Amino acid sequence: MANIKQVAQLARLSVSCVSKYLKEPKSVRPYSREQIERAIKELNYVPSTIARNLRTQRTGIIKIISMSITNQFFAEFFETIRTELEKNHYLGSLQTIQHHEDKRFQIRDFEQIDGVILCFIENQNTLNSICQTIPTHLPIINIHGIKSVNEFTTILTDLQRGAFDASEHLISRGSTHIAYIGGSSDSTISNIKRMGFLAALKNHSENIQYVCSQNHTYSMQSGFDAARELFEKDSTIDAIFCENDLLAAGAIHYLCDSNKRVPEDVRVIGYDNIPLASMFIPSVSSVSIPIQEISALSVSALLDLLEKKEAKDVYIKPTLVIRKSTQ
Repeated sequence: MANIKQVAQLARLSVSCVSKYLKEPKSVRPYSREQIERAIKELNYVPSTIARNLRTQRTGIIKIISMSITNQFFAEFFETIRTELEKNHYLGSLQTIQHHEDKRFQIRDFEQIDGVILCFIENQNTLNSICQTIPTHLPIINIHGIKSVNEFTTILTDLQRGAFDASEHLISRGSTHIAYIGGSSDSTISNIKRMGFLAALKNHSENIQYVCSQNHTYSMQSGFDAARELFEKDSTIDAIFCENDLLAAGAIHYLCDSNKRVPEDVRVIGYDNIPLASMFIPSVSSVSIPIQEISALSVSALLDLLEKKEAKDVYIKPTLVIRKSTQ
C-alpha cells in the first residue's frame, strides 16, 4: 500500500506539501495540486484516517443530534449531513431525542467527538442543556428556525416566512375558513410556524376565520385524527395548513374517506416537502426546506470552526411548492 512519502516522491514535491494538500486541497498551488492528484491516482493512495487523527489529535467523529429519524424529514437530513461529512473524511454519529425532548445532557454525551451539528431541536430546555454541558473547545452548528442559542453558529431557516407564504397561498386561492394542525405547544419549531400562519391571517382579519389544533405527533394517523375532530366541530372549514407533510397526508386521507374533494372542497398544504408529498394522491403542496444546501452549509461551517476560522450565521429562505392539493 502506498504511503505519503511515495506520493511526494512521484509528484516531486515535499511531504509537507502533500500533507497540506490532503488537509485542504485548495491551499496548494494549482500546478502542485495537479501533480499530487496525478500521483495519488497512479499509486492508488488512500490517506490513513488513523494517522491523520493521531497528528491532529482528533477522533474524526461528528455528533449529529436530531429528532427521530423514523420521520423521513430528519432521516434525509441525517443522510445528507453524513454524506457531506464523509466527503471531508469525517464520520457522522447520530443521537436522537424523540420522546426525550427534556433530556438533560451529560459530559459523557460529548466525549470522543470533534464537533456537534444540531438539527432542528424543538425543545429550548434541551438546547440550554447542551449549551451548559458541552466542553467549550467543541464547535457546534445549530440548524434552526431562529437564533435560539447565541453561542452557536446557526444555519437559520426562515420557518416563519415559509408558514406565512403557505397561508397567503391558501387565502389567495379563495379559502376563508382555515384550520391549522400543529405539533406540541412546547415546541419552539411549532410555535415559529404558527406565528407565520397567524401573521398571514392578520393581514386578512376581516375576511378570514381560523381554528388551531395543536399537540399532535407528526404522523399520518395524527393528521387523520385531527382533521376528523376539527370537522366534527366545524364542517365549514375549506382549507387546512399542516405543520408537516405527514399530517397533511393524514388529513387528506380523512377528507377522502368523508367524501370531501381535495382541493375542490378543502385545500390542504403541508410543510418540509418530503418525497411523500409529490407521490401522494392528490400530490401535496408544501413548503420546501433545501436539505442538501443546509447540510452542505452546516458541514462547511463546522469545518471552518475546526480550523479555528470564523463561521458566520447563514440565512436560508424556504420555497413554496404548489401541487394538486391546493390548485
